[in-house]
Amino acid sequence: MATAYSRRRFLHDVGGSISFALGGLTIRAMPGKSIGEPGVSGPTSEKKFLLGTQFFRPPNPPRAQRLEMLRTIARDYGFNLVRLWPNWSYFQPSADRYNFEELEEVLNNCDALGLRVLMSVVIETAPYWLEQAHPETRYVDALGNPQRLIGVSNDVTGG
Repeated sequence: MATAYSRRRFLHDVGGSISFALGGLTIRAMPGKSIGEPGVSGPTSEKKFLLGTQFFRPPNPPRAQRLEMLRTIARDYGFNLVRLWPNWSYFQPSADRYNFEELEEVLNNCDALGLRVLMSVVIETAPYWLEQAHPETRYVDALGNPQRLIGVSNDVTGG
């Protein structure tokens, strides 16, 4: 029998391990730990303002245009950060198959151009096979009704 595990509970459980850095200010939220303890580093001496744009939400931009677009972002606009939105359904088309080739290519290009990456993995776009294999993974609305695992207009994928 499956145990109910809500998104709210998941966020609560992982929320304590979130780390955020902006302009040299480092905020760490780890229950029971403080800077100076083993495994917890203090602020860095490098202070760099992060300036960036959203770039990759596959399959856009088209693969043939990505490197030149990244060059423009880094060199012409002077940005030092790009945000990527890798959607779960795109990179795991079946339960036993992952394809990170395009993502790896984008990350390698970012490294070569000195761009930092902020990656927001979109778990709301669970692949269709997950619902078929595990119906208990469906979202549950406020009334307790299971919902289909599909993209909706308020997701970053646009439905």
